[in-house]
Amino acid sequence: MTLTPATLMMAGLFLVLSAVALLVLGVLGALTVVLLRESRKLDGAADLSKKIAATAADIAALRKEHNALDELVLQKMNRIATTRKRDAKKEEEEESSGPKLPLDLEFPSLVKGGA
Repeated sequence: MTLTPATLMMAGLFLVLSAVALLVLGVLGALTVVLLRESRKLDGAADLSKKIAATAADIAALRKEHNALDELVLQKMNRIATTRKRDAKKEEEEESSGPKLPLDLEFPSLVKGGA
C-alpha cells in the first residue's frame, strides 16, 4: 500500500474529525452533568417551595386555632366575672336585709310604745 498525498490528506482529515468528535462528546458530557446538577437544584427548589407552602398552611391553621382558643378563654373569663358579680350582689343583699320576718305577724317587743 502506497501513501499518496490524497490518502494522507484523508487520514489527516479523519484524525481531525475524530478529535473534533471526541471534543464535542466531551463537551456534551460536561453539559449533561451541568444540566443534571441544575435539574436537581430545581427539584430541590420545588420541594422547598412545597415545604414552605405546607408550613404557611400549618401556620394559618394554628393562627385560626389560637384565635378560637382566645375567644373561648375570653368567654369563660366573662362568665366567671359575671358569676362573681352576681354572687357578690346576692351576698350583699343577704347581709343588708337582715332576718326576713313575715309581714302579718306582730311582735310587741318590736313595736314602739308597746308593752
